[in-house]
Amino acid sequence: MTHTTTTVPARSRRLRAVALAAAVLLGAGGLAACGSDEAAGPDGSLKKLDMTFTISSTSLAHQLVFAARDGGYLEKYGIDARFVTAESSSVAIAALASNSAQVAFVGRTDALLTTAQGKQMVYAYKQSTGFLTNVTVSKAFADRNPGWESKSVEDRLRLLNGATMAQASANGVLTRVFDDAMSSVGGKVTNTYIAVNTMPTALTRGSVDAYMAPSPFQETSVQRGEGVMFIKGTDLPASGGETIVQGATVVSKSFLDSDRESVVRVMAALQATAEAMKADPDRAKQLAKERLNTIDASIFDVMWPDAYKVIIGPLEHPISAEDITFMIEHDAAGVPEAQSLDPAAQIVPADLLTDAKALVSEVGF
Repeated sequence: MTHTTTTVPARSRRLRAVALAAAVLLGAGGLAACGSDEAAGPDGSLKKLDMTFTISSTSLAHQLVFAARDGGYLEKYGIDARFVTAESSSVAIAALASNSAQVAFVGRTDALLTTAQGKQMVYAYKQSTGFLTNVTVSKAFADRNPGWESKSVEDRLRLLNGATMAQASANGVLTRVFDDAMSSVGGKVTNTYIAVNTMPTALTRGSVDAYMAPSPFQETSVQRGEGVMFIKGTDLPASGGETIVQGATVVSKSFLDSDRESVVRVMAALQATAEAMKADPDRAKQLAKERLNTIDASIFDVMWPDAYKVIIGPLEHPISAEDITFMIEHDAAGVPEAQSLDPAAQIVPADLLTDAKALVSEVGF
């Protein structure tokens, strides 16, 4: 089975993101057809599903999804998937809103914000937990602020007042969490929106003072000696710490209603991958290392232990109403339309995960 990956640059304005995602995906063949009238063929094997997945980044926050592809678990569960890398959650969700893809793998909040704007999205699976994203500053910025190591998080945020910060998306959760943290100390940064894989280069060139990017990009500048880990992401106010959903599998409500079997199949493939990664940590690491083969081995070895924990962490923890409530209260605090949403209605029915796990019991991993 072959997999095609298309890279789409991030955009700061949501309307442009919708148009761009639709143009790229539809221009490449549009919404792939899913056959779900019957789960199995005449020989008892799973009927093949042709699907289009859009994913917000190539970071380790979504490694479970890439492991499902590279480890053959999508194929094992009868899914022939075309991957489109959007480089931001807003663009990935826009692909669902425009019916250009069937499943999006994104950060925690964009689906909720899209629902608040009138396009109903639902969360199907939690593929990573925690807030494995730190604030990385340039070595030059750190040198201009001697003694920063002994300062509190609040004082470090004050040092960043007026700095230029690279973020992936204006609507992304990282931007919202960090801007809220700056507001809490009366400060503000100038955000510039670029793809996460270009952030280390932007820091090297002096185009930005700091950036927020998930692994492996947050470690790259540090390992090169060009950047400094300035604030741990889980220390930022309203980050959610180690337990809140980070990487989420999202589908539109209309797709769920029309093709429940395909959603169950995707959930089953991810669950089987998670169980396989837990059973064989060495294989899990190898799949990630092969995919990120341009990353220096020393950088990879530093970041993998923490990444592995957040990937395997949600093995028995589907997205909960508590996760959604946290997002409504913190990430979407300034969005009035989100405040009236019913948290339970933002999640696929519990029986889908039950059916997915039953399928894993039958098919295995």
